[in-house]
This record gives sequence, C-alpha cells and structure tokens, in this order.
Amino acid sequence: MSKTSKRLIILFVGLGFFFILSLFLNKNTLAQRKELLENSQILIKWDQNQVKVGLADLESVGTKEFEAILDTSTTKPVIKDYTGVQLYKLIENTGIDLNEYKMLIITGADGFSVAYTRDEVLAEGNVYLAFKEDDEYLGGYEDGGTGPFQAIVISDTFSNRRCKWVVEIGVTK
Repeated sequence: MSKTSKRLIILFVGLGFFFILSLFLNKNTLAQRKELLENSQILIKWDQNQVKVGLADLESVGTKEFEAILDTSTTKPVIKDYTGVQLYKLIENTGIDLNEYKMLIITGADGFSVAYTRDEVLAEGNVYLAFKEDDEYLGGYEDGGTGPFQAIVISDTFSNRRCKWVVEIGVTK
C-alpha cells in the first residue's frame, strides 16, 4: 500500500469519526429544537439566561399587521400581508436592554441561522417575528408551512435573510 493510500484511509477514518462525534454532540440540540417547534415556542438566550416564549407572549407584546415582499427561488416577488411583532419589542419585553448587545442570531428548527445587528433590529418597522401570512397561521414544518414563527426583515427585498421555523433567538455582545 502506498503512502498516499494510507494517508487517504487515515483522512477518511478521521472524517468519519468527526461526523459521528458531531451527530452525537448535536443529538440534544436537535431534540430540543424539535420540542420547541412542536410546542410553538421560542427559546431566547442571553448571557447565562434563557426564557421560552410562545404565541401568547407575542400577542401580549402587541401584534401588528405589516407588508413584506416574498421572493423565493421558484416564484416571482409578491407583496404579502403578515401579522407579528417587532422583534425588538419581544426582546425588550423579556427584560433585555438591546443597547448592551451587538447582535441577535435567530435559528430555525432546521439549523439555519441568520444574524441581525442591533441597529437593524432597533430600526422601527424593520425586523418582525411573524406568525400569520395573509390572515392564516404560518403552519408547521410537517404541514409544509414556514412557522409557527418566521423572522422577516422588511428592508430585505429578496427574502434571503428570513428564517423559517424559528425556535431560538440568541442575543450576543
């Protein structure tokens, strides 16, 4: 067996080991995301704190109807009507002072994450957490929906900074 073949075998064994290790380490995270999605909850984390919020919490903050462009890779851009809350209002309702932080990282049940700066979140009427589209609840992952919660950035005209199936919001310094 050549030296190159031995190195390739070692490389593939090492990659396989790291793949299995990452699956093992992510097992709890995946189970937690699934539970949050099934219970229509979002875990908000900051510093050493965390709190779960649901639809009732969003509604207590005060919902708002807004319009946003939906532009997917398979459809032409259309303006849709949404119902949700401004993200900064939900965060402040948990007692977090956004001026002490620089970024929010929103994660969906599928592991997709989007980072938003404090300034774009604090911009009035820019970043929302929606739960209805065209007066209908967003629907869950299993239903082919994008909810129960979806992060929408109004200033994003190509819809590429949206996050479907939101289950976690990390507020970071």
